[in-house]
This record gives sequence, structure tokens and C-alpha cells, in this order.
Amino acid sequence: MRAELQSIREERERLCCELVDSRAKVADYRELQTESTRARARVAHLDREMARLSATLDRVHARVIATGVTPIPNSSTCQDGRRGPRRYLRGSQSTGPGTFSAAPDVCSTTSDSRGRTSGVFRRPFDASCQHPILAHRLRTRESPNKARVPIHHPTIRGEHTGTET
Repeated sequence: MRAELQSIREERERLCCELVDSRAKVADYRELQTESTRARARVAHLDREMARLSATLDRVHARVIATGVTPIPNSSTCQDGRRGPRRYLRGSQSTGPGTFSAAPDVCSTTSDSRGRTSGVFRRPFDASCQHPILAHRLRTRESPNKARVPIHHPTIRGEHTGTET
């Protein structure tokens, strides 16, 4: 009888160890399932973001082709996390020589990489602008199908002397 009781106790101990091992495996499996679900959700989010960015790129590309409006790149980020101001140069045919208008986006401040605000773009853009990229963009007019043409060129200002071809 003692031998039989001992074998039952050993069997019970073995089954308890198997139960602990199987519970650990189930916990590991559930953790892997959770990680897998999070990874799938992240991939789906990135797919949606990529589709959104692709659609934005298509719209901007179509706008540039249709209107000849060239966006000025700005890699700064506002403190609220949105991209910095988007400004578009438009050649003005009716307002006078060498003038451009700027259409600002919602975000009007820029910040450097440490998050400090560097200023507000409130000054009208002109050829004397101190920002090197903006000054260069204002000095030259970019056409999507042609080479850059300086603003001071007589045909851009509307001055036709009869010598241009």
C-alpha cells in the first residue's frame, strides 16, 4: 500500500510540474500573440500613413504641373509637431515687376532641432530677404519645364524692348 501511495505522489508531483510548464508556455504564447497583434496594428498604421503621404505627394505633384506653383521646402517643425510653414511662390503677371505672393500654411513659427522657436514669418518676401533659400528662390523663378530664369530678366518684368527673342 505504501509503494502504491508513493507512486501516486510521484505521479501527482510530475503532473504538477507539467502543469506549471504548460502554463508558462501558454503565458509565453499569449505574450507572443499580443506582440504579434501590436506589430500587425503598427504595420497597418504605417500602411495608412504611407498611402496618405503618397496621396499628398500626388496632389502636390498635380498642383505643380497644373499651376506651375513650386512649394518652398521647409524642414522645420512647429512646437505642436506639425510641419513648418509651407509657402508657395507665384509669379505675378498683373501687380508689377518681379513681385511674388506667398501663401502661408497654418503653422507660422519655426523651431530648431532643440525645439526653440526661431521666429515668425510675417515680413513680406522680397529679394532682400535674409534667409538664403528664400532669397535664392525669390531671385530666380523656377519653371517645371524650363531652366531657372532670373527675376531681373526683362521678359519676366514685362519690359519688352524688342531685342528679346
